[in-house]
Amino acid sequence: MSEVSTKEKSSIWERFLFSGFLRKKNGSHKVAYISVVSALSVGANVLVSAFPDSQFSLVMVVALLAGAILGAGAGFLSSIVADGLAWVIYPPGIYMFWVGLATGTFSLLAGIVFEFVQFKFKGALYVKMSIVSIVTLLPIIIVWALIIFLIAKAKMKTITTNLRLQKL
Repeated sequence: MSEVSTKEKSSIWERFLFSGFLRKKNGSHKVAYISVVSALSVGANVLVSAFPDSQFSLVMVVALLAGAILGAGAGFLSSIVADGLAWVIYPPGIYMFWVGLATGTFSLLAGIVFEFVQFKFKGALYVKMSIVSIVTLLPIIIVWALIIFLIAKAKMKTITTNLRLQKL
Protein backbone atom coordinates (compact mmCIF):
# COMPACT_ATOMS: atom_id res chain seq x y z
CA MET A 1 0.00 0.00 0.00
CA SER A 2 1.49 3.33 -0.96
CA GLU A 3 1.90 6.32 1.32
CA VAL A 4 -0.57 8.39 -0.71
CA SER A 5 -3.41 5.92 -0.20
CA THR A 6 -2.62 5.77 3.55
CA LYS A 7 -2.88 9.55 3.79
CA GLU A 8 -6.21 9.51 1.97
CA LYS A 9 -7.68 7.01 4.44
CA SER A 10 -6.45 8.93 7.49
CA SER A 11 -8.73 11.52 8.97
CA ILE A 12 -7.58 15.03 9.76
CA TRP A 13 -7.63 14.14 13.45
CA GLU A 14 -5.29 11.15 12.89
CA ARG A 15 -2.99 13.27 10.75
CA PHE A 16 -2.93 15.92 13.48
CA LEU A 17 -2.15 13.45 16.28
CA PHE A 18 0.48 11.28 14.59
CA SER A 19 2.93 11.68 11.73
CA GLY A 20 2.63 9.55 8.61
CA PHE A 21 5.51 7.43 9.86
CA LEU A 22 3.85 6.78 13.23
CA ARG A 23 0.34 6.17 11.83
CA LYS A 24 1.63 3.04 10.08
CA LYS A 25 2.85 1.55 13.38
CA ASN A 26 0.79 -0.44 15.89
CA GLY A 27 0.00 0.86 19.38
CA SER A 28 3.03 -0.60 21.15
CA HIS A 29 5.40 0.88 18.56
CA LYS A 30 3.74 4.27 18.93
CA VAL A 31 4.23 4.15 22.70
CA ALA A 32 7.86 3.09 22.23
CA TYR A 33 8.65 5.93 19.79
CA ILE A 34 6.91 8.52 21.99
CA SER A 35 8.82 7.19 25.02
CA VAL A 36 12.20 7.38 23.29
CA VAL A 37 11.62 10.93 22.04
CA SER A 38 10.31 11.94 25.49
CA ALA A 39 13.44 10.47 27.08
CA LEU A 40 15.62 12.50 24.70
CA SER A 41 13.65 15.61 25.59
CA VAL A 42 13.96 14.90 29.32
CA GLY A 43 17.72 14.47 28.86
CA ALA A 44 17.99 17.78 27.02
CA ASN A 45 15.92 19.54 29.71
CA VAL A 46 17.99 18.08 32.57
CA LEU A 47 21.19 19.04 30.75
CA VAL A 48 20.01 22.64 30.52
CA SER A 49 19.03 22.63 34.21
CA ALA A 50 22.36 21.11 35.25
CA PHE A 51 24.34 23.79 33.39
CA PRO A 52 22.34 27.01 33.83
CA ASP A 53 25.17 29.29 32.66
CA SER A 54 25.33 27.59 29.27
CA GLN A 55 23.98 29.65 26.39
CA PHE A 56 23.45 26.55 24.26
CA SER A 57 20.28 24.50 24.59
CA LEU A 58 19.14 21.40 22.77
CA VAL A 59 15.62 21.57 24.21
CA MET A 60 14.06 23.39 21.25
CA VAL A 61 15.91 21.22 18.73
CA VAL A 62 14.57 18.07 20.40
CA ALA A 63 11.09 19.66 20.58
CA LEU A 64 11.15 20.44 16.85
CA LEU A 65 12.35 16.92 16.09
CA ALA A 66 9.59 15.51 18.31
CA GLY A 67 6.98 17.37 16.29
CA ALA A 68 8.49 16.28 12.99
CA ILE A 69 8.94 12.62 13.97
CA LEU A 70 5.90 11.99 16.17
CA GLY A 71 3.39 14.42 14.71
CA ALA A 72 1.79 17.58 16.06
CA GLY A 73 -0.34 16.16 18.88
CA ALA A 74 2.05 13.46 20.09
CA GLY A 75 5.00 15.86 19.90
CA PHE A 76 3.12 18.51 21.88
CA LEU A 77 2.20 16.09 24.67
CA SER A 78 5.65 14.49 24.64
CA SER A 79 7.37 17.86 25.06
CA ILE A 80 5.09 19.02 27.88
CA VAL A 81 5.41 15.73 29.79
CA ALA A 82 9.18 15.69 29.26
CA ASP A 83 9.52 19.22 30.61
CA GLY A 84 7.56 18.28 33.75
CA LEU A 85 9.57 15.08 34.25
CA ALA A 86 12.85 16.94 33.84
CA TRP A 87 11.76 19.35 36.56
CA VAL A 88 10.89 16.41 38.85
CA ILE A 89 14.30 14.81 38.21
CA TYR A 90 16.35 18.01 38.56
CA PRO A 91 14.30 20.87 40.05
CA PRO A 92 16.25 24.13 39.60
CA GLY A 93 13.56 26.15 41.41
CA ILE A 94 9.89 26.77 40.83
CA TYR A 95 8.27 25.00 37.91
CA MET A 96 7.69 27.37 35.02
CA PHE A 97 4.85 25.82 33.04
CA TRP A 98 5.17 28.34 30.21
CA VAL A 99 8.51 26.80 29.23
CA GLY A 100 6.79 23.45 28.78
CA LEU A 101 4.02 25.14 26.81
CA ALA A 102 6.62 26.86 24.62
CA THR A 103 8.44 23.62 23.82
CA GLY A 104 5.11 21.90 23.26
CA THR A 105 4.02 24.68 20.92
CA PHE A 106 7.26 24.36 18.96
CA SER A 107 6.56 20.63 18.57
CA LEU A 108 2.98 21.38 17.57
CA LEU A 109 4.01 23.86 14.88
CA ALA A 110 6.72 21.55 13.54
CA GLY A 111 4.26 18.65 13.41
CA ILE A 112 1.67 20.73 11.57
CA VAL A 113 4.18 21.96 8.98
CA PHE A 114 5.74 18.54 8.40
CA GLU A 115 2.37 16.79 8.11
CA PHE A 116 0.16 19.28 6.29
CA VAL A 117 2.59 21.20 4.05
CA GLN A 118 3.34 18.97 1.08
CA PHE A 119 6.07 19.59 -1.48
CA LYS A 120 7.15 17.27 -4.28
CA PHE A 121 10.75 18.19 -5.06
CA LYS A 122 14.23 17.20 -3.93
CA GLY A 123 14.86 19.91 -1.31
CA ALA A 124 11.39 19.76 0.30
CA LEU A 125 12.78 18.78 3.70
CA TYR A 126 14.96 21.90 3.80
CA VAL A 127 12.06 24.10 2.79
CA LYS A 128 9.90 22.58 5.55
CA MET A 129 12.66 23.13 8.12
CA SER A 130 12.94 26.75 6.97
CA ILE A 131 9.19 27.23 7.30
CA VAL A 132 9.27 25.76 10.81
CA SER A 133 12.18 28.05 11.75
CA ILE A 134 10.37 31.13 10.47
CA VAL A 135 7.02 30.17 12.02
CA THR A 136 8.58 29.50 15.42
CA LEU A 137 11.01 32.41 15.50
CA LEU A 138 8.71 35.09 14.12
CA PRO A 139 6.43 35.24 17.21
CA ILE A 140 9.50 35.35 19.46
CA ILE A 141 10.96 38.25 17.50
CA ILE A 142 7.62 40.09 17.58
CA VAL A 143 7.23 39.58 21.34
CA TRP A 144 10.78 40.72 22.08
CA ALA A 145 10.37 43.75 19.82
CA LEU A 146 7.14 44.62 21.62
CA ILE A 147 8.79 44.26 25.03
CA ILE A 148 11.74 46.41 23.98
CA PHE A 149 9.37 49.01 22.53
CA LEU A 150 7.34 49.14 25.75
CA ILE A 151 10.48 49.46 27.87
CA ALA A 152 11.84 52.20 25.63
CA LYS A 153 8.49 54.01 25.71
CA ALA A 154 8.41 53.84 29.52
CA LYS A 155 11.97 55.18 29.72
CA MET A 156 11.17 58.02 27.30
CA LYS A 157 8.14 58.93 29.40
CA THR A 158 10.35 59.03 32.50
CA ILE A 159 12.96 61.17 30.72
CA THR A 160 10.40 63.66 29.40
CA THR A 161 8.74 63.87 32.82
CA ASN A 162 12.11 64.57 34.43
CA LEU A 163 12.88 67.27 31.83
CA ARG A 164 9.54 68.96 32.50
CA LEU A 165 10.17 68.89 36.23
CA GLN A 166 13.61 70.46 35.74
CA LYS A 167 12.09 73.35 33.76
CA LEU A 168 9.74 74.15 36.63
